[in-house]
Amino acid sequence: MRSIVFAALLIAAHVCGAQVYECRDGAVRQFSDRPCGDVVKAWNFTEAPAAQPPAAERAPAERKRESRNRTTPRRAPRTARDESYRCSAGARVWYQHDRCSGARGEAVRSERIARSEACREINRPAASLRRGSERDGRASPYDKAMGRDPC
Repeated sequence: MRSIVFAALLIAAHVCGAQVYECRDGAVRQFSDRPCGDVVKAWNFTEAPAAQPPAAERAPAERKRESRNRTTPRRAPRTARDESYRCSAGARVWYQHDRCSGARGEAVRSERIARSEACREINRPAASLRRGSERDGRASPYDKAMGRDPC
């Protein structure tokens, strides 16, 4: 309840352009527009915040610094051809984003396909019914969160 009252006071003070004081009377915390008791903090809302110039007017170094500070995850680096592979060994078929590899002594056939086709087959609802789907090149939840999912 106190935080709601405090927020309302801050908003009202900002609109009016006033000063807000946080005071302590023993263990009780109070907010007022006048100094009282032991003043713990004072907020001044009489000045408007300085407006920032548009990005086009800022120095290139400042724009570069801002782009480095972004918190959006980076995408995985893409191959030049944006291709994946359909791998097969006997009756098993699986899809990978890098070259096919099999168990020792296993003959694996690989075929280049578009990455979009491989992603569609890997993420199909019925993919788990396909023999070999356990070898599909799926991204882990961590890789997905970090933006490293090739799909």
